[in-house]
Amino acid sequence: MTIHAGRANLTDAMKTLHARWQRAQGAWRDNVSGRFARANLQPLEADARTALSAMTEMDAILRRIRRDCEK
Repeated sequence: MTIHAGRANLTDAMKTLHARWQRAQGAWRDNVSGRFARANLQPLEADARTALSAMTEMDAILRRIRRDCEK
């Protein structure tokens, strides 16, 4: 799997998670759901954003390495 494909997979997974959480909130709106979101979903979303950023940076680095090796 390429970094680009991994990034796309992570993006799709986070979109799916967000959509399913929105659907769940239609029936689950109490203090426990709020705690669940703060303890689990918010950190996961932050970690995913960090990972996506790192993957983008790594992809750029690998492209430069490939370009430099072709010279």
